[in-house]
Amino acid sequence: MTLEASLGRRSSRLRLRFDQAWVPRLGPEAADRLARLALLAVLLGPVVIVLSVLASLGISSGRPTDLAVGVAAILAVLGLCFGWIRLSVDFAAAVSTHFGVPIGWRELPRFRPSLFDEWAAARGLRRAPR
Repeated sequence: MTLEASLGRRSSRLRLRFDQAWVPRLGPEAADRLARLALLAVLLGPVVIVLSVLASLGISSGRPTDLAVGVAAILAVLGLCFGWIRLSVDFAAAVSTHFGVPIGWRELPRFRPSLFDEWAAARGLRRAPR
């Protein structure tokens, strides 16, 4: 079996488990946005660290080309942070649509099924009629 086939099968099993946990709770649209948000969260930490080190080294050297690389790295970090917030807002909108009540992106809980169930029960959230 090739590595690609093994990774593809593992990826599809993970997505199936993810969908089984979240689609009934959030609906397909919000669950898809949660999957994208989770992927961004996994990638964001290491990428921001690498870009921050690159920015620090580039700016501290004082050479114009290194300075430009440092500034570009800072802008990339800011863009990633903006993307994270934008995706969080989109996700909150999808959750709001699913439940039929306004929910802000800062109000959302940590996304473990048990914590989400407690959060939804405490707010009396039920799926909005279609």
